[in-house]
Amino acid sequence: MNNPSMPEILVREPVPADQEAIAEVNALAIADLRKVYCSNHKALQNLSRISPSLTPLVATKGTSVVGTVQYRIEGDRLFLTALSVHPPQRRQGVARALVAAAAKIGKAAGIGCLAVHTVKETGNVPIFERMGFHTVQENDEDFFESDVHDVLTDVYMERLLSGEC
Repeated sequence: MNNPSMPEILVREPVPADQEAIAEVNALAIADLRKVYCSNHKALQNLSRISPSLTPLVATKGTSVVGTVQYRIEGDRLFLTALSVHPPQRRQGVARALVAAAAKIGKAAGIGCLAVHTVKETGNVPIFERMGFHTVQENDEDFFESDVHDVLTDVYMERLLSGEC
């Protein structure tokens, strides 16, 4: 049941007027991640390679953009990247709404599963597990560097949409 005092979370494609708010949400989320790691040259090259295939989504509450994610389809997987939630909006269902919207898009396209890479040391693995993802593989991370961790761990996770991944 919806709480009438809490605006509903809506997920949609962004419009040009959203760009400033998207930049703010991403900057705040990235600032938190930078406490754990930063991108290296290899990560920036990979982002440049996949950027043309990314489709953005925004989550809004009322007129405010409170979260963002980008996705791309590769084979039978819909990959999520750059999932960001405005810090005061965390733990309020924003990430869950973005993932649910991506899942709906994936199902409509006949995609078998959602997929995501996350850095274990950020603490995001349990968040994705609560949204139905499971760990498929862990490897030493080579796209990022850290001043606080000697080694970072890339965790590849999937969530079944239909059939099998």
